[in-house]
Amino acid sequence: MSDSEQTLRHQVAAVSLLLNAENILGYSGHISVRIPGTDTFLIQPVDQSRAQLRPEHLLVCGMDGKSLDRSNRARPPSEVYIHTEIFRARPDVNAIAHFHHDLTTTFSLVEGLALVPIKNHAVRWESGIPTHADPSHVSSPELGRSVADTLGPHQGC
Repeated sequence: MSDSEQTLRHQVAAVSLLLNAENILGYSGHISVRIPGTDTFLIQPVDQSRAQLRPEHLLVCGMDGKSLDRSNRARPPSEVYIHTEIFRARPDVNAIAHFHHDLTTTFSLVEGLALVPIKNHAVRWESGIPTHADPSHVSSPELGRSVADTLGPHQGC
């Protein structure tokens, strides 16, 4: 394992623990990061507690969404296709956070109103925050591509 991958493992585990402690990444959701120079990424297994995630728990997955570690019975989350399809569509994206934070999920119930940045730190959202119209569980490459299409050039959806 390269030093770069080891550093990324520590960073993903730390971010996951912090987001979990802040009640943003709870029972559902995960962080992924592209491993530089490869067509692989790190992601937590489906059955791994977000509150106890360690660097060694992370799986290396290919762009087909499958774990490359055949000696490990752990599986990627069923929403792995959110990650594979955004990484495919957006070579500029190196990390993805998928979560169901209560406050931000509430905004998905608002119809006909655009979310508008109101603080200087929100400049990253200047291009807009699209709402994905399909509430289906993203458990296939096709549904993942649909999310990637909704994301488009934006920083989040």
